[in-house]
Amino acid sequence: LRPTPINEQPRDYDPCQQDILGTEILNIVLDNIAVDADIDRDELLERFVNDGATSFGQLVRANDGDPAQTVEKMVQDFRQFVAETSAICQQPDGEGPQLDASNLNVITIFVRSFLLQAVEWPFEEFLANTEQVLSSLPGAGGNTAADDVPVVQATPNSTQLQETRAALVAAIPSVEVPLTPTPSATPTITPSYTPTVTRTPYPTFSPTPTRERFVTATPTATATLPNPCLATSVYNVNMRTLPDMEESEVVQTIPFEALITVYAPNEDQTWWYGQYEGEDGWISDEFIRVTDACYDLPPRHP
Repeated sequence: LRPTPINEQPRDYDPCQQDILGTEILNIVLDNIAVDADIDRDELLERFVNDGATSFGQLVRANDGDPAQTVEKMVQDFRQFVAETSAICQQPDGEGPQLDASNLNVITIFVRSFLLQAVEWPFEEFLANTEQVLSSLPGAGGNTAADDVPVVQATPNSTQLQETRAALVAAIPSVEVPLTPTPSATPTITPSYTPTVTRTPYPTFSPTPTRERFVTATPTATATLPNPCLATSVYNVNMRTLPDMEESEVVQTIPFEALITVYAPNEDQTWWYGQYEGEDGWISDEFIRVTDACYDLPPRHP
């Protein structure tokens, strides 16, 4: 499926198509950034395609704006789009996307968490990460628990991202842009623990004039953690030292709607070992929503 061109909607535009969600998110982002950065939309589009080192957040702050407030406006626009799309795509026989308040709230939480990070990504990284993040959206190949009802399907692939970039280039009036190769998926950066370096001792002098050499301890490399997945807190939730409510200490309290990096579950997947703002610990499955990729992670023994 081809993504909808950025600068216009064709006559056969169908909001129920699978590829519309990613295109609509990008349109919402561009429209709001153009206003808050006080940049003409055509100029913003040109910079988005050609200036890979710039981020949306930089453009907003350069106009004395707050990127977080811009994200809130994007989220409200996206929330309205999803609600209207769900109503349009509802079939007379009751089949097709359905939306209730809880589904819409979950999607809104996920999109807000994504956009708060994405507005600070350089444009090249923003394009490269679109595939991974959109495929994790609830109702779009993300968490497929039994009580989830798909609202809008979005399964972008590398071909769609290439065509989206081509559509962006075509939307820029009277600007010659060199051909850009197909963006390859950005490899997931796997966090690893920094080894503790032992302080080098001062040399000890022997009774003879010969001085001993410095001896430096070589740090032992720590095994890297598996590729992480994403989870979203649906309440204020405590991160604990162990997967146990009674016999563990609280590491920190994670706020509502926070995006958490998850590395492993316990044996029965009732707790998840993850990281938030540099702190590691266990989080109860009852208070977070994980993506499908999390269920493929190997268990971790506390």
